[in-house]
Amino acid sequence: MLLPRVDVQVMVTHPAQTRIIAALVSMALFTLSSATLLLARALFRMEEAARVAEQQHAAKLAKANRALRALSLCNEVVIRASEELELLNEVCRIVVETAGYRMAWVGYAEEDEARTIRPVAHAGYPRRQTNHWQRHPA
Repeated sequence: MLLPRVDVQVMVTHPAQTRIIAALVSMALFTLSSATLLLARALFRMEEAARVAEQQHAAKLAKANRALRALSLCNEVVIRASEELELLNEVCRIVVETAGYRMAWVGYAEEDEARTIRPVAHAGYPRRQTNHWQRHPA
């Protein structure tokens, strides 16, 4: 008795446009053999891995686009700003609101004995008190 031939083809598209093609040819009537089941599971895992990779790729791309947009807005502020404090506050605001960071701040390192940092601008969550800095050898 001849068993009917069942052809199954699965195509998974990777974010880098790499195509993974696997053809599954099984000679089964009602149930799949254990080897066919193992191959089907492997194909499912490949498809799931490709889906996760695509989501990660999309997240990285979105983050890069936010950073690029923030850089563009910061360049506009550099051109428009008339005062240094205005410039620093606007850049901090852009970094938080456009680039998606929780907080941004700017402080000037003082050349005093205590090596203090003088905060001058911030945006987002309240800044932590950072009072000292370390000079690292170049």
